[in-house]
Amino acid sequence: MKFRILAAGIVICVGMLLAYFVKVARNAACEMSCGNTFKFIGLALMNYHDAYGTLPPAITLGDDGKPKHSWRPLILNYVVAMPPIYELDDPWDGSKNTRLINGHIFHFDRPVAHSKDIGPFEGPLDFAKWFHCCGHQSTLSYTANVVAVTGPLTLWPGTETRLLSNIPDGASTTILIAETRDLNIYWSEPKDLPFDEMSFEINSAHGPSISSNHPAGPSIVMADGTAFRLSPKTPAAVVRSLLTYNGGEACTVEQLVQDEYLIPYR
Repeated sequence: MKFRILAAGIVICVGMLLAYFVKVARNAACEMSCGNTFKFIGLALMNYHDAYGTLPPAITLGDDGKPKHSWRPLILNYVVAMPPIYELDDPWDGSKNTRLINGHIFHFDRPVAHSKDIGPFEGPLDFAKWFHCCGHQSTLSYTANVVAVTGPLTLWPGTETRLLSNIPDGASTTILIAETRDLNIYWSEPKDLPFDEMSFEINSAHGPSISSNHPAGPSIVMADGTAFRLSPKTPAAVVRSLLTYNGGEACTVEQLVQDEYLIPYR
């Protein structure tokens, strides 16, 4: 009897250990996948810059003055080889592009409900996945976790554009794109993190912020294309300085890594 109890205990312990190691392995794979996503989008932005001479605007406006497109659809051709399915003549939520906002091509001959709570449509191409992190699992798989921080002090001043060759603070210490778990937005929605409305605390409970479900911290890509994780212990003042492109702050990548604020991807 004692032997059976002991054997059962051993089986339970082994099962718990296996479950733990499986979870650790999955988390590690997801972190790597998320890092690759950010590196890829960073590269796409560099290629766009090479082609046009500037970064894309954070948003474009329609004739009515309303936001028409986000920077994310503008770089699609540098993200994936595809026909021009997303139409720049149609607003992001217009009659044509609405069929893509949940990530997938849907049936173009049927009406589409404009709703964020119905989950992704089924189709052959998933656009949302390029801007979605696997660490933010939910039924809302259209959510964009790859965002810009917008405002006149950042690399994304709205409808204006910036040159990567003109960053007084230095490209290696200026954030180009960042991860967030706080925004419930479509991948193509012209909305990001506003500099003057966000919290500069990582994973802040006091407002939208650079944030992640990954324990190591959210992914970021610098304006020189280098990807890092931004440690949750990074002071708000340091985060703010990394987001401004001409703030005059004196910092180096080497010091930020030494202070364990920037965590290089291996």
